[in-house]
Amino acid sequence: MRGKSSALVDPAWLHRHRNDPKVRLIEIAGLGQDELQAYKAGHVPGAACWKWKEMLWDSHRRDFPAPEEFARRCAAAGIGNDTTVVFYGEPV
Repeated sequence: MRGKSSALVDPAWLHRHRNDPKVRLIEIAGLGQDELQAYKAGHVPGAACWKWKEMLWDSHRRDFPAPEEFARRCAAAGIGNDTTVVFYGEPV
């Protein structure tokens, strides 16, 4: 697994870990992607897709979700404390 010294991975690392059950790939569908158009057109094999406002936003506070709520959302997506998560998306 990747050491904690770097938060970035490259395509070669993704390829080496593509079947690792402790690695979870998440594509973030940003603005204008309500129908997940980019994800449906093509994505990294095995990646899940999150709508940013559903997973990374608290609609009542208009901020990021509280840590406990984000942990609940992650757990529902199969992400635990021992999971390496790779988020990616289109540049804005």
